[in-house]
Amino acid sequence: MERERINNMKLLILTVSLICHISVGNSTSTFDVSEILDAYPKFSTLNQLLSLTGVADEINSRTGITLFAPPNDILASFQAGLPYSSMRDMLRHHVATEYFDFIQLENLTNPLSVTTLLQTTVPDVNIISDSSQGAVINNTIITHIVSDVNQIDTQISILEVDQVLHPVSYPSLPPPLPQPLNRFNITSSFGTLPNFKIFSSYLMETGVDLLFQGRQRTSIGCTIFVPTDEAFNSIPGQWFERLSKNDQRLLLEYHALNRFFSMYDLWEMVESPEETVASTLTQGEGFILQINSTRGVVSLRAGISNATVTATLYQSTDTIMMLAIDTVLLPRELFENGFPLAPSSEPPAQYPIFQSHVVSSPSSSPDPSRQQPTTTAQAPTPTNAGMRSTDGASIVSSLALMVSLVLSLFFFL
Repeated sequence: MERERINNMKLLILTVSLICHISVGNSTSTFDVSEILDAYPKFSTLNQLLSLTGVADEINSRTGITLFAPPNDILASFQAGLPYSSMRDMLRHHVATEYFDFIQLENLTNPLSVTTLLQTTVPDVNIISDSSQGAVINNTIITHIVSDVNQIDTQISILEVDQVLHPVSYPSLPPPLPQPLNRFNITSSFGTLPNFKIFSSYLMETGVDLLFQGRQRTSIGCTIFVPTDEAFNSIPGQWFERLSKNDQRLLLEYHALNRFFSMYDLWEMVESPEETVASTLTQGEGFILQINSTRGVVSLRAGISNATVTATLYQSTDTIMMLAIDTVLLPRELFENGFPLAPSSEPPAQYPIFQSHVVSSPSSSPDPSRQQPTTTAQAPTPTNAGMRSTDGASIVSSLALMVSLVLSLFFFL
């Protein structure tokens, strides 16, 4: 009897140690979804929202999942009308708790229902596939699965989709407006404007240009303030490049008001605090721009810098307004403690003395004789970025295996 009890105890200890080894080895993800998406500017808004809401941490804590990724212009048109309080749940609905790649879903023979981080017990995403449409998510809005974006082993699969997924439990979420027939292309417009190349390049690097593009599919639009190349060059050093990816995006989003204003609207403003696009991505707290108009001159007061509107670059009927300004807008939320530290071999950037270089009516044209600086900034090339170092996990996993073997030898010899 005593011998049987000892044998049972040995078996229990061995089983527990093996389970510890398996769970440690398999439950630790080796990817960082933010680093993966950093390589794809067209998904920068999704990346930003995942980080700001904490959903990225949830994704990184799991393995064997699928992220359905809407690009910036699609997500922007949806996000503009969505309360921030609902944003987290909407994003969690885009994360299936199983791993699928594009080929798997394209070749489905039977409808598939999967759970998400929003609803982990009851399937709430329904996927079908047919020869005419390919793989389709058939929820409240028909959504096509467009292509693979990236996969890491069987840990995470990222798939592009052409719509924002609407949870069935959120039937009142606003659908995006139809694509405008004569949609203004924000980035290509800079090709005809010789003194705004730096801002344009930063927009394209970060994907914020697509975010602004998407505002044309909303009822509120946006108003974009575009600093001249001279304004950027007045701040020495590679300060922008040393900002984190998320802070780079927030800085650029701070240069756009959260709705369309005509010049007549701006001329009527007196010490008017206005939300920027950055405000809507940070729970509506901070990133406020103060606007004041005096005798037809529109002034902007940021947390650290002040700027003057010098020209109208573009105005649509009621969705997009682009205005030239003479100074980079520096929000206190990003620059209260100064610019990012420079390497020891490079002198630290100093705040420029902020003053209006040009004081003119908003209808005047930018000076084409100003020097056109060259910029070497390039969009990142997709790589294996996003893989975490597995050294720590491997060490723990090896120790668990050693414990298992030692226990086995000890009890069964």
